[in-house]
Amino acid sequence: MNVDFLKDVALAVAQEQHLETVMKMIVEGINEEPDVALVRLWILESEDNPTECHLRPDGPNQTRCLHLVASAGHPLNENEDWSRLDGAFGRVPLGFGKIGLIGQSGESILIPDLSIDQRWVVRPEWVKQEAIRSFAGHPLKFRKEVLGVLGVFSRAQLTESEFAWLRTFADSAAVAITNARRFQALRASEQRLQDIIDNTTAVIFVKDLQLRYLLVNREYERRYRVRGGEIRGKSDFDIHPREAAEAVRANDLRVIEAGEPSRFEEVVPSVDGEPVYLALKFLLRDRAGKPYALCGIATDITELKRAEKLEAQMARERAMFLEEETRLAGEIHDSLAQSLAGITMQLDMAKEVMTGKDNDALAYIERANDLARFGLAEARRSVLGLQPVVSKDAGLIESLQRLADRSNISGRLRCTFRCNHASEETLPLIVRQDLLRIAQEAISNALRHAKSTTINVTLCLDPPNLILKVKDDGCGIPTAEIREGFGFVNMRARVNKLNRVLTVRTAPGRGTSIVVRVPVSG
Repeated sequence: MNVDFLKDVALAVAQEQHLETVMKMIVEGINEEPDVALVRLWILESEDNPTECHLRPDGPNQTRCLHLVASAGHPLNENEDWSRLDGAFGRVPLGFGKIGLIGQSGESILIPDLSIDQRWVVRPEWVKQEAIRSFAGHPLKFRKEVLGVLGVFSRAQLTESEFAWLRTFADSAAVAITNARRFQALRASEQRLQDIIDNTTAVIFVKDLQLRYLLVNREYERRYRVRGGEIRGKSDFDIHPREAAEAVRANDLRVIEAGEPSRFEEVVPSVDGEPVYLALKFLLRDRAGKPYALCGIATDITELKRAEKLEAQMARERAMFLEEETRLAGEIHDSLAQSLAGITMQLDMAKEVMTGKDNDALAYIERANDLARFGLAEARRSVLGLQPVVSKDAGLIESLQRLADRSNISGRLRCTFRCNHASEETLPLIVRQDLLRIAQEAISNALRHAKSTTINVTLCLDPPNLILKVKDDGCGIPTAEIREGFGFVNMRARVNKLNRVLTVRTAPGRGTSIVVRVPVSG
């Protein structure tokens, strides 16, 4: 047996990473020796399907089995194929025959002359027909663990020296198989990782510490029209516009210098336009803690930024609108309301002067006075309606009380507010605002359409509901007005927004009641 040739085979096997190729190279390498008849390699595995092991009833170990994974030989009978793996010895139970015993004990077996020592011969006719002279079997062991068995059948007698060299070769083969298994597991793990990052909408990349690309995911490839294999070794300046590349590189260097993860907002033009990314960047470290690469996970936040911009614009417009409302409220208070108040005072004085003189003129003055007082009350309600509804300083209860006070018209309308054990603390601000607006609409309807002289506003707690009720003593409101009247449309819209029910009770000459129930917690 050519020892130098075995060394060359062992070296070639050690450099291979693919498991199936490693096992095939082991048997085919030894099979190149001219006197070798058959070389076979079995690997020890757990037995998942005992029915496929033809020799299992004869094997003492029923849990693990040696699986034939590689075979090569030179049969004298040209009709036979010794590369097949599915024959009678495709699976050998531990402890069965010489192969099973080697796998079980971890000890080698040399039979120099099978014609003399036939204890281990399972098929004597095959040995005679193929002129088999010797057998050498070695366990494949790595760190004292048996991985499998290497069996060599020779047509020449194997010496102790050749047997020892085969032992060395088997040890080298065990190391090569272990390494190939690890490479296979690593490739499978890498593929699982690649599958994960390829099925996310985030842009993911890995760069070396010189900021050259090592890996990108499918989303990166799509957005920047590159392929993973093509981008390897390139920098951002090879892919992005210079300005964007400089900004990205500056952030990358900050992470490398700081040694800590950081988040950045980056704008990097792509096929989708100019998306805004929130990029999380961090260092990848080896077991010793030494950094070897930079990883980035970038999430497209373009729509979020647009929404934030739109929200800020709407907030500015709301602020301008509220400012305008406040200005109008001030103008109404300073001009119209003051003028109406002045008219009322003048009419009161005229009434005193003309009392007992001209009854017809006095009637006109009283009528004008009533209209002026009504206009003053309307102006005050308008001022209240234009101002921000419910604030932190004035809650719902205080705002309802103020609304009732400002709705009073001396000699014509009495408006009262009563609160019965009601608490507004658990109500969201928007709910409190809508309840106040509903009360305003209800009072306005009672004044304009029902000719009411008394309006009672109540807010009471009737667990689990908080109930707002506005009741007047007017002439009632027609059904068409309830369905289509602008005030009722507004009230209904606010109640629908709260997912609540608006109840309206009215009858000719018996007044109107408007009730809103709002569930409260606690």
